[in-house]
Amino acid sequence: ADDSIYIKKGTATTCDGPEPSWTIEATDITVTRGGYATASNVTINSKYFPFFYTPYFLFPVKNERQTGLLLPDATTSSRDGFTATLPFFWATGENHDLTITPIWRDKRGLAATLEGRYHFENGRGIWQGSYLNDHKPQTFSYRAGGSGRKTAKDRYWLRGMNNWEYGAWEFNLDLDLVSDPLYLSEFRDDIDGLLSTQRLFSQNFGRSFNEYLDPRRVSVFFAQTSDYDVFFRGGLEYADNLYSKNNIDTIQKLPSLYYALVSRPLPESLGFQGPGPRPRVSLDFNYDYFYRKTNNFSRADETGHRMHIKPSIAWNVPVGNIANLKLAGDMGVSFYAPDGRRLSAGGSLETARYKSWDYHLDGSLEASLSTTFSRIYDWGPGRDAVATRHQLTPTVSFTYVESPDQDDFPYWDVLDRRLPGRAVRYGLLNTFVVKHAVKGGDEAATGHAYFQFLKVGLWSSYEFADNSEWANKPGARYYSPTSYYDRGAGPMELEVEAAVNPYLSARILSALDGRTGVFTSHDVSLTLKDGRGDRLQLTYDFDAPQNSSGRKYEEVRANLGLSLTPEWRAGLTTRYDLHQQRSLETNATLSYQEQCYTVGLAYSKTRDDNRIGFFFDLLGLGGMNQ
Repeated sequence: ADDSIYIKKGTATTCDGPEPSWTIEATDITVTRGGYATASNVTINSKYFPFFYTPYFLFPVKNERQTGLLLPDATTSSRDGFTATLPFFWATGENHDLTITPIWRDKRGLAATLEGRYHFENGRGIWQGSYLNDHKPQTFSYRAGGSGRKTAKDRYWLRGMNNWEYGAWEFNLDLDLVSDPLYLSEFRDDIDGLLSTQRLFSQNFGRSFNEYLDPRRVSVFFAQTSDYDVFFRGGLEYADNLYSKNNIDTIQKLPSLYYALVSRPLPESLGFQGPGPRPRVSLDFNYDYFYRKTNNFSRADETGHRMHIKPSIAWNVPVGNIANLKLAGDMGVSFYAPDGRRLSAGGSLETARYKSWDYHLDGSLEASLSTTFSRIYDWGPGRDAVATRHQLTPTVSFTYVESPDQDDFPYWDVLDRRLPGRAVRYGLLNTFVVKHAVKGGDEAATGHAYFQFLKVGLWSSYEFADNSEWANKPGARYYSPTSYYDRGAGPMELEVEAAVNPYLSARILSALDGRTGVFTSHDVSLTLKDGRGDRLQLTYDFDAPQNSSGRKYEEVRANLGLSLTPEWRAGLTTRYDLHQQRSLETNATLSYQEQCYTVGLAYSKTRDDNRIGFFFDLLGLGGMNQ
């Protein structure tokens, strides 16, 4: 036919040169323009030997998406045994498609994932659903709503994200429903696991789901619109606590409304004239209806309506040419129409019910004064340094928060509790920037480049208010532990960022409790690089909250990437828990890349699983993981 081409015997490759690294050879090749190509006796050869053969092969040669099998995947795992997948892509239409992925896990059974995608003029979305009848089920215990152990046998995860537009309105629907609290951690790294799903949704929508250790899975539907400095959002929020039997006691927002007037300047008619900045006002308005399912095991049964209104004002006032004064203030009023009973000091429900309606006022004022001193030196680090600028920025601020005793009000979220305070915060920031001469090929200066090689900041605070009575009472769980320091010194915070050159840098974030003299957190990292692409990053994380509700955390991480030769690369990442003295995760890869293919080995070890795989990619045609 005029639209077909017949080739008796042919060879194809995406490699350059007279001796390609791989080739595809076939006989009786028929190519139909805008349709399919067929071939017989197809062999994929390396430079030295053939490694794949099939007697017949069919593949599309259309510009449009085509229905057919995708590349398979295979791994070996100590937890799941041999695992193999063979996805099938179904082009259901021009703007929508389906992908069906059966997943065989030797020790767990057959699972399946269905993914549907659509993209129309006014909307787009991705839906995924996974199901596994587990042959090796795990067990877990509920923490709320009842007692006893539960076997995770029938396991599923339904998730999806959708964006639609209608006029000036944007509508979003996000769904995250999981069968049990162990599912996302067990299959985190799998083809149908959380990490691959997070990458997919983040790339397409710029948002993702809660991290895999969070048992609270949130599904939302909302509509929003904005016009310059006005924003409105309304919707429904459903939270599913996987450790709560029948989702008992979990707070839901059905519905939730939010309106914001964002930073609008006061009119000049009020007397704010001249070249300086005018005060800017904002307004936040929240309305929520809170609902929860309860039973005889419930620790709280508060439900009802809440309306929160908070106007605020901010003003930057230059103090001559030497300093800048920032003034800010807000006043919040919360109205409640609750139903239910409060939690008593003993942990049981009180018999007295809330009032039919109530309200409280709170407010804050803040003043912050800062200035900047700088000096330029005619020296600096590096061979081509011309000068160094040292900039010193001291800052002092005072925050006053007035809030009533809120124990007589429900607790639904952070808007319901605010600690009073009289805190002063002060600090000093140093930055050092070097100016380098940029030279061309003839060593003549062609311009200048600037490089910040050192940043050192130190901050602390002092609390004058005595709010220990608030924080130490039985309802202290309602107040954020991170905002409680009682009367006395607050934490001393240190930040250091140092870059000796483009190849060596370090970062330190530390906090010291000003009352006990004990460090409460560290985040320290060191990064080494070289000109050929080798990279090593070492990180130490430490967090020891000075309250009973906090959990001590101490971990070291290493991330190593090596360019052994222009073709060979190796990678190693590892995490170790110093507090519990155990390894959390280790991943290693070794790969070889030519101009037209990549081949390699991958190894992964976690606390409950060891996995090894082989991967290759014929660049230009696709790849395969095993």
